[in-house]
Amino acid sequence: MRDPGRRPMTFEEICTTIDQCLRLGAVAINLAGGETLLDDRIYDIVAYIKPWRAVSVVTTNGLLLTEQAVTRLKRNGLYLVAVSIDEPTREKHDAFRGYQGLYERAWEGVRLARKAGLSVMINMMVSSEKLRDKTVEKMVTMSRAHGATLNLILPAYVGEQKRHGPAVFLDKESMSLLREYLSLPHVRWDGSSNYLREGCGAGVEKIAITPYGDVLACALIQASFGNVLEEPLEAIWGRMRRVKEFATVNEFCLASNDPRFIESYMTKIDREGSYPCPASKIFPDID
Repeated sequence: MRDPGRRPMTFEEICTTIDQCLRLGAVAINLAGGETLLDDRIYDIVAYIKPWRAVSVVTTNGLLLTEQAVTRLKRNGLYLVAVSIDEPTREKHDAFRGYQGLYERAWEGVRLARKAGLSVMINMMVSSEKLRDKTVEKMVTMSRAHGATLNLILPAYVGEQKRHGPAVFLDKESMSLLREYLSLPHVRWDGSSNYLREGCGAGVEKIAITPYGDVLACALIQASFGNVLEEPLEAIWGRMRRVKEFATVNEFCLASNDPRFIESYMTKIDREGSYPCPASKIFPDID
């Protein structure tokens, strides 16, 4: 969703947006990318959130998670660092990420973050193949050995994964295996942290805001309901909640496990070809 023709939010605008989130009841602010640590403002943003205002999370691929970085993040009040590690072997992870040596750097970042006193979560994209061939099982063991939580991310019909078509989604056997892993105390998915009940909290308990101020129900559902640089977040969220799927917590990820939602909305977003597209083109409920 990068757009060189648009101006990203300034630090002051980001802080104002964080204030609006907190006034609406947000208890956690997750700073994600792209690669968050490429933007040196990340440390000041974390400091602005403050531990007594909300839980702060930084998501990173681990390449720049040096001792200096984790020390600075901890000093500025960060609670949790989430490191993306998709494979349990050096060869597969580096090939998937397209960067030689990233595997070692990521795990070293995990070690340094734990040493600095930060909570650590490993983000892993799952697939039917990874669930069946013991790849996930290996990551379960490795994350536990490093004192980290393992967050299993469901594959969705978005980005490069669209080339797989329906094959990208988890079948019944894979979902059964996924639920077994999620029963372990240090394994979770994005719906595990909800306040009301476990499930997909898109638009209900969670929203995503792009660097340009566009407000989405979820980063995977690339339709904008408005822009915080143009109107209050409360008004945008109210508009979003008029969509029936965003009025209640759904059992599992709408973008990866709800065939009706995918057919009705995700494919329409895909056909727009420009992201994020206006939500008014996708969701008739807000007309």
